Amino acid sequence: MNIRAMPAVLSLLVTLIVLFGGYFAHQWFNLEKPMEKAIQSTPHVTLEALRIKPDEIEIRLRTDENFSLAADYIPLQEKLRSLSGGRELHIRLVDRADAVLEKAWSQMAFGVTEAVVRKRYTRIPETVERVAEAAKVRHEVAMDDRFIYVALHHEGHSLYRVLPLEAGRGGEGA
Repeated sequence: MNIRAMPAVLSLLVTLIVLFGGYFAHQWFNLEKPMEKAIQSTPHVTLEALRIKPDEIEIRLRTDENFSLAADYIPLQEKLRSLSGGRELHIRLVDRADAVLEKAWSQMAFGVTEAVVRKRYTRIPETVERVAEAAKVRHEVAMDDRFIYVALHHEGHSLYRVLPLEAGRGGEGA
């Protein structure tokens, strides 16, 4: 059998273009665009970066002062997870922390971590509230079946922590 080089190379090239073009078009229309649309429709959030890999999706979000973990983040996370196509989803909230927030978090981190490890979740809001009130920091604590969410706000600055409920599992955000 005699195979001519030029037609074989051209058909290989056309096949590769169609395959990779189809892959990137699928990724664009079925992942990137719907995710961008979901983020844009969420109040108080701006997309900073979206990176889609074969096995994971990384999203970096900037928030404004009125952002709420319970009202904005948790529903957005659920929506993005449903759009992720089974890929592992990592959402990072960009902090704009100041020294007051960093100090407040360092004072409450041990109590929060201990409560998570000992599964005494009712102590988390108590610990956060006690330290936040002493530091004159606005705070929010939320929880779902996978994570505990802590937000601290002070004079236009914010700090977010997303802690896993299961030990050994990495947190999102932060």
